[in-house]
Amino acid sequence: MTEDGLVVGIDVAKGWLDVAILETGESFRVDNDAQGWARLIKRLSGRTVRAIGIEPSGGYERGAKKALRKAGLSVRNVNPHKLRHYARALGRRAKNDRIDACVIARFTAEMRPGPCNAIRSPNNSPRW
Repeated sequence: MTEDGLVVGIDVAKGWLDVAILETGESFRVDNDAQGWARLIKRLSGRTVRAIGIEPSGGYERGAKKALRKAGLSVRNVNPHKLRHYARALGRRAKNDRIDACVIARFTAEMRPGPCNAIRSPNNSPRW
């Protein structure tokens, strides 16, 4: 059974996001700021996106997750520990941001992590 839509993997760094689209083999980098998030959303607009997997990275992912969710895209947290085991099982020993984004996309497609929800901070404002 196949599902419609693209699966996207995002590897997060403080200054940029490395993005991989599983089905098309595309990979690209955008800045990890409001302009970069807008470029990412524009690049994904007009396409059916089934899921976006993103590995939490010390809070640097929060802005991107918020922007993607606001654009109506399904964002899923990928557990870093499970992702490392998955990459090892695939025999992926090389590690760089582009490879990580591809592995995150594949993990999201095959392991189907659940959608992430906003986390409420003590003052009841959403934390992304």
